[in-house]
Amino acid sequence: MEPADRLGELLTLASKKPSCVPRFLEELAASRVWTLLRCPPGEGDAAPWRNLVHWQRKASGQHLVPVFSHPSRFPHVLPPPAVTVHVTMRELLSIRPALAMSLNPLSEITWLVGAEHVALMRQHLCHVGLATEQPRPDAPWAFRTATTQELSLGPALARQLHGVGLASEAYLYALDRSDGQGECVVLAVDQPASPELLRVLQDAAIEAGAPRSTLIRFLPDEPSHRAGVDSMALRPFYPL
Repeated sequence: MEPADRLGELLTLASKKPSCVPRFLEELAASRVWTLLRCPPGEGDAAPWRNLVHWQRKASGQHLVPVFSHPSRFPHVLPPPAVTVHVTMRELLSIRPALAMSLNPLSEITWLVGAEHVALMRQHLCHVGLATEQPRPDAPWAFRTATTQELSLGPALARQLHGVGLASEAYLYALDRSDGQGECVVLAVDQPASPELLRVLQDAAIEAGAPRSTLIRFLPDEPSHRAGVDSMALRPFYPL
């Protein structure tokens, strides 16, 4: 049975009741959506954030990235080599400059995601600690494996993660984002993000003695971090 289109239902409510717009935007910010790529994702110009399909509005000439709340909302026949991908809205919101997007542009009820909506959703994600990021051409990322001292956190972290019942693999590494703030330790888990899991992992890291600056990342929602883990051929420290 195909899952219900919860985001589409909230879009309908928001289009009729302005009081529902904040809840809709919060849900949209935390959702996974479908969008279109000109060709299958890869390196260089085929990287997803450089490869997004843009549609042009006839009336205004504005270029928009189409996003869809449900498989029933998008075209199932695409001219090759275009493909459909399922991504987090967090990834799309992390792209700079901000994208102009249209939610469900082929449906009767659509939503133009303008700059003001992007700003509100980014603010919400920062507030709940789920803002994501991507390297930029002028600020490339440098990953490295954890030092012996950093890895010494592993046993205590593993006990904490076992205690909270984490079911996925977890990794420790360091990252320099070329932002002038130096390196930070990263605790990455192979599990989708949620505000509840973020709080649990933050508390577990502090209890294990990790620096308060430790960055918590969720690999299914963070392609750049997933690529970093793969590039280092990193082995998980958890489960033991």
